[in-house]
Amino acid sequence: MPTEVLTTAERVDQLVWPFQHATILGLVILLMTYQKVSAAQVGIHRDRWQISLALGITAGLLLAATQGLIWKVVPSVMAAREEFEHARGSAILWCANYMVGAFSEELWLVSCLVALRKAGYHPAVAVLVPSIAFGSAHFTYRWGALAVAIKGSFSCLLFLATGSLFAPYFFHFLGNLGAFYWARRRAALVRRGGV
Repeated sequence: MPTEVLTTAERVDQLVWPFQHATILGLVILLMTYQKVSAAQVGIHRDRWQISLALGITAGLLLAATQGLIWKVVPSVMAAREEFEHARGSAILWCANYMVGAFSEELWLVSCLVALRKAGYHPAVAVLVPSIAFGSAHFTYRWGALAVAIKGSFSCLLFLATGSLFAPYFFHFLGNLGAFYWARRRAALVRRGGV
């Protein structure tokens, strides 16, 4: 695909993300209302927030470190995505998109998990079904969609362990920032001829 087409697609994609995530949030809130799932049930509360925050930040930093290790061992892992998605554009806009995106996606995952548990499904089913759907929604990552599904499962497990949305949110957000950092770093090395 020509570079100018990729650049235009990237700019449009950055501007569409806020609307996409606002739509996801709206639909999740409607579904939560329909299923009679309260905000507290999906982890929007202050109980034990310090532990949840610490767990989420620790897990997110471990994810970011793991991404860096993978990219050093297998440099081709993100070669296609970094050229299109992360290497160019405003870092502030990307970070804002990641903040909103992580919240809407984690709220969706947790609300699905809670709805499935309320319907009487086993916790394993309640974790796997939304995680597989989450990975499938990221199909453009090709085999990376499997990694997204695994991260979705880990987010669900963090929620089950803490009962708070803080832990999965910070895990997701810091994981996104880690991917952004490593992709930008690799792209800079490629431009300088260091890779």
